[in-house]
Amino acid sequence: MAARPRKNNVSVPNLYPLYSRKVNKVYWRYKHPVTGKFHSLGTNEAEAIAIATEANTRLAEQRTRQILAISDRIATSKGKAITTSTWLDRYQAIQEDRLKSGDIKLNTYKQKAKPVSLLRERAGLKLISAVDVRDIAQLLDEYIAAGQPRMAQVVRSVLIDVFKEAQHYGEVPLAITRH
Repeated sequence: MAARPRKNNVSVPNLYPLYSRKVNKVYWRYKHPVTGKFHSLGTNEAEAIAIATEANTRLAEQRTRQILAISDRIATSKGKAITTSTWLDRYQAIQEDRLKSGDIKLNTYKQKAKPVSLLRERAGLKLISAVDVRDIAQLLDEYIAAGQPRMAQVVRSVLIDVFKEAQHYGEVPLAITRH
């Protein structure tokens, strides 16, 4: 038996070439890893690789969120800490409620979005109680090194508020929020 041709060998998971002898073309298909169904992506290889890579990335993010949600449910049922990402979701909901009730203005709400997304990016998978001064200092030092000390002050004040809210909800001990 002859070896299979290597000309359409792709390194992207779940992307498969389908050679049509009728029209002498290669059609690209994406196999959904959960359902097992194939989705046609056309004949353009570069476009098919881009679409398959994006689909794999989205599925990986979805799986990560599901795993985090399960681990947070287990942690809260055992009385342990939740992840930073889960707390930041709750914090966003708290801020939306404060905006609706008139406690904060729209610009204040918008100003808090960037520092919250930065913390989620840097420490989203860590437990909220495991985020330490070193993590925050690295984040602030990047702004200071880039010549943006005012933005570093804004980030610092928002993160102080994030951890004070976490303290009020019992997610972090008092010692973490002392400064």
